[in-house]
Amino acid sequence: MVALHWIRSNSQRWGVYVRNRINEIQSLCPPTLWKHVPGNQNPADLPSKGVPAAQLRSSLWLHGPEWLEGDNSVWPPQTPTSNEPAECTVEAKKMALTTVGTRARSTGIGQVMDINRYSSWRKLIRITAWVLRWARGRSLATSLSGPLSTSEISTAERLWVMDAQRTEYGQDLDALQAGLDLPRQSSLKALNPVLEEGILRKDGRLQYSSLSEEEIRPVILPPGHRLVYLLAMKIHEELCHAGVQQVVDAIRDRYWITRGRQTVRASLNQCRKCHLFRAQPFAMRPAPLPRSRVTAARPFSCTGIDYAGPLYVKRPFGSEPEKVYIAVFTCAVTRALHLELVGSLRTEDFLRAYRRFAARRLSPTSIISDNATYFQAASAVLATEGVSWSFIVERAPWWGGFWESMVKLTKHALRRTLGAALLSWEELETVLCSVEGAINERPLTQVSDDPDDLRPLRPSDFLHCSLESGPSPVRESEAQRLTRRRRYQSRVMESLWNRWQREYLRHLRDQHRPEVELAPTSGDLVLIEGETSPNRLTWTTGVICAVHPGRDGRSRAASVRTGRGIVRRPIQKLYLLEAASASQTSPEV
Repeated sequence: MVALHWIRSNSQRWGVYVRNRINEIQSLCPPTLWKHVPGNQNPADLPSKGVPAAQLRSSLWLHGPEWLEGDNSVWPPQTPTSNEPAECTVEAKKMALTTVGTRARSTGIGQVMDINRYSSWRKLIRITAWVLRWARGRSLATSLSGPLSTSEISTAERLWVMDAQRTEYGQDLDALQAGLDLPRQSSLKALNPVLEEGILRKDGRLQYSSLSEEEIRPVILPPGHRLVYLLAMKIHEELCHAGVQQVVDAIRDRYWITRGRQTVRASLNQCRKCHLFRAQPFAMRPAPLPRSRVTAARPFSCTGIDYAGPLYVKRPFGSEPEKVYIAVFTCAVTRALHLELVGSLRTEDFLRAYRRFAARRLSPTSIISDNATYFQAASAVLATEGVSWSFIVERAPWWGGFWESMVKLTKHALRRTLGAALLSWEELETVLCSVEGAINERPLTQVSDDPDDLRPLRPSDFLHCSLESGPSPVRESEAQRLTRRRRYQSRVMESLWNRWQREYLRHLRDQHRPEVELAPTSGDLVLIEGETSPNRLTWTTGVICAVHPGRDGRSRAASVRTGRGIVRRPIQKLYLLEAASASQTSPEV
């Protein structure tokens, strides 16, 4: 009877297993052709219930019931299938019931409109008011026109407040309407609620004050309802994205939200604009200095290059001033400086300045610079001459701090030396040589007040005493063949580099470690710091697609996928909006 009821019913009522088989049966023949055979006349019951083998020799097993050979009129009477057997419900289709916490089902305006589809309080209330006007016009068979009135807006707000209260505090409303006390487990007992025109209000002791009725008895709102979130965001935006304290105070002019401070704080945390301004950049402890900066070597063997300027030089015959630049060459080891005047930012002009530099300071073995196009073009030319050229990450000038500081010193000296003077090319080149010599005379180590102490180290000391053999000690077999003067120079040079290592290099050991280290991971949603505007609302967002570690294995830069392509930035320029781990583990809404 259970199987017969399944066959004669709608297959969509049952689970997958039964539904698939019922669909196949009903597609082969009409359900009305199926009949029920009583159990004592059903051959299938013999083996299923278990009988001796001798009983299987009976005519029932071999030929079936006798009435099957006769006319339909002699068949057993059929029991009506209108009475559904209880066993049928075992295979009934399981219906999913979506609930949010322990809230009751909405019984008001929430049945007509889905509040979760609206992103703002104003849009929700105005659309509700328009719907109410349309419904009123249909019932009165009249057409209403014109803008929404204040009463229509108030009615819409009132309906949503009643819906929120009914959804969360249905038992409390029923008790108050019946004139009974609140249930023992009610969360509103401390608020001493009263019911006015179907709305719960918080009662207090200010009935005889000069405050408005809404301030004396504010409307009670539940903390977990969507309406509260929209209200908090409305007040938050009206107060120019004010903080939790100010928003809570403004809301309590008309409403009282249970657990209001926590609810408003949770709502404000979802404000996208505020989230952009709360985002913090990634931070990591400073990387160890590269080997080229902490190993004694010939001056300018490892050189950092950058441009300073532009400046203007006077042209003959009263022509307009010409724009020029300064190529700043900085030694990574001795911090010595070399300046060359360049006519433009073209690669050809830079290569000519490089040739002059290499002729006087010897060709460097490695060069470091930023990612300027003229440097990238020059690196391809100098690669054929055995010069290794490295580039720092884009938009990370502090990665080239040892040459950026020289650019700063050069600009500092030129501003105070030239003032507003307009010089010719030769005059400016003469001034640059004076500035270069003055900067190379600066002390690298601390200046002592003791007259018996040695003079502090200066970059010029290494430039004037530089030997191609470097600071390594000379073997005894070679020393015997050197003159006394050459041996003296070797001792001076060895002493100079020993002082460099003892007095200068050790001062580079200190580092400023951030209080909290935050490393990026692939998949993080980040905000890329803009170069032209400090307003974070104009910055670009992107997703990290690759992380680039430094020499110590810690993250130093990342490739970010944006709407305009993939860019590479240092981690200090990336502000974390949403971690990849949080987006993967967060439940679906």
